[in-house]
Amino acid sequence: MRGDLDLDASARLRHALADAVGSGFVDLVVDLRAVTFIDSTGLGVLVGALRSTRRRQGHLEVVVCDSRVVRLLRISSLDRVLRVHDDVEAALLPEPRHHPAP
Repeated sequence: MRGDLDLDASARLRHALADAVGSGFVDLVVDLRAVTFIDSTGLGVLVGALRSTRRRQGHLEVVVCDSRVVRLLRISSLDRVLRVHDDVEAALLPEPRHHPAP
């Protein structure tokens, strides 16, 4: 994605993510490094994709660099449910798992 993740761009992203999940990909990385604005429709697409991947025991990783987009995720508290990274390499690392001591 590049530029604004608004109503028009959100429809394209929604379809791309639905196609990926429908094809069996349940661990997804959404690269938003070049996105400078997200409206409520774009946020809704991310939440919908998160639900879709979780239903299939997958993960959704979001890569964001723009401080305004990061701030919006914080204000909306979506940074608490979305796994947000500042680079793709970090998003591709396996999720740390906690194993309690015996």
